[in-house]
Amino acid sequence: MATKALSSEFIWPSANDINGGAANRGRTGGEDQIATLIAALMAENNIIENGNGLCSAGSGLTLNVGDGKALIAGRYVSWSADTIALAANTLNSVFVQLDFAGLNVTGASIVTNTDGTAPDNSVKLCTALTSADAILSVTNMVADGLNRHVPKFEIFTSSGTFVAKTKKFTVVIIGATGGGGGGGGGGGGDGTTADYGTAGGPGGPGGHGAITLFDINVASLTTWSVVIGAGGAAGGGGNGGAEGTTGSAGGDGSDGTDGGAGGNTSFGATTVTGGLGGTKGFGGIGSYSNNSKVVRLAALAGAPGSTGTATLALPGRAGGHGGTAGLGSGATGGGGSNGHPGRSGVVIVFW
Repeated sequence: MATKALSSEFIWPSANDINGGAANRGRTGGEDQIATLIAALMAENNIIENGNGLCSAGSGLTLNVGDGKALIAGRYVSWSADTIALAANTLNSVFVQLDFAGLNVTGASIVTNTDGTAPDNSVKLCTALTSADAILSVTNMVADGLNRHVPKFEIFTSSGTFVAKTKKFTVVIIGATGGGGGGGGGGGGDGTTADYGTAGGPGGPGGHGAITLFDINVASLTTWSVVIGAGGAAGGGGNGGAEGTTGSAGGDGSDGTDGGAGGNTSFGATTVTGGLGGTKGFGGIGSYSNNSKVVRLAALAGAPGSTGTATLALPGRAGGHGGTAGLGSGATGGGGSNGHPGRSGVVIVFW
């Protein structure tokens, strides 16, 4: 086995001052040593956060540069909003670049060029296309978010728009549920014998809303449309059957109404359909004196909503049941209860 010692090596930190030729550099915590270590741990220079966009068109060829934060060459950098003049009739690339004197930073500058080449020790903010006297369009670079340890999220309970804040984010769509069906009205009782009518059938529960989970990767600050589907309307309860007169039957209870379907919930082109409404409950049968009672079946539950392009499909909360109707007791049958309304959809974005 052969071994040969390296020459002029630099190892930091090293109590024995292995300094690469610069006295004390191996055992002191200077700016360049700390920055070198941080830079070695970073995948690349990157924007940590830039809100909803760093750059925007100002008057004429003036570009507005918003405040932001970045890691550049092992340094944490933050800056306030500023402006810079752009070149006419071309595509301008805009950067924040560190200024150096020797190994140490003296400040930072906004730098532009027209060839797109990144200067040393810089991070790209945006590109801007210009005419002779105006800025035609601006494309912001999305934040990498590589060094954020606590995830952020945005919850949408009403329709709106989402602007990408990092290159990769996760979207969860929870579909709206259907409304519960209304219960059927109870049958009326016989007026002479006080024989009971049968109870109305309960309404079915609203259908489930599906859950869809997926990742999105982007290169620029894209805007996404978010649509929140409303929960399905509750089904109405049926009316009770009329009281029977002397020697005659009580009236049948009326059926309830079906619950409404939940609306569609979407993020961009990905849509989750809402759960179907619960089926109505049937009205009870009016009573005949000395005759057998007839019982109708309870309504079935609404079907679950579609899972669309889900990578994860879990049921949402069901819509409520329609109430069971009261009994006809020698009088008018009880009315069926309304079903419960469905729950609206929700979109959650994590980054």
